[in-house]
Amino acid sequence: MEPDYLKYSLDELSDVQNNIDVEVFPQWYAKIAIAIDSKLNGPIEVKVHETTKHKYRLWAALLVTCVTCVELLLSIFRFL
Repeated sequence: MEPDYLKYSLDELSDVQNNIDVEVFPQWYAKIAIAIDSKLNGPIEVKVHETTKHKYRLWAALLVTCVTCVELLLSIFRFL
């Protein structure tokens, strides 16, 4: 089970970072570095502009429509 490094204190994170085998646990080492950065600089916020959200929804809807059309065409060609 993977530890929740965000719950560790800065001292604990530093100790773990100095003693972890990076070759065996590269993902954990990266998560420790992120947790340390979060403790020092505050949590990372990712903001997505509303227009970007709408563009993704539009592309998702278009993709679903295309897949549906292809499925319809395939079913038609099966009967020919």
